[in-house]
Amino acid sequence: MGETRYVKSTKELDTGEMTRYLEQVDAWAHQRGFRLTIPARCEYQQLRTQQGA
Repeated sequence: MGETRYVKSTKELDTGEMTRYLEQVDAWAHQRGFRLTIPARCEYQQLRTQQGA
């Protein structure tokens, strides 16, 4: 099976770390055929738009 990783509590992540974490979650889900809905007005989507994602 896959590797299990542990991260510090998400409440302790700064904006950049949280963005990277959410990108990893999104990639993981996509690889398994899941499509996650990202609300247009959330901070994560705004950061993705700024970065050209």
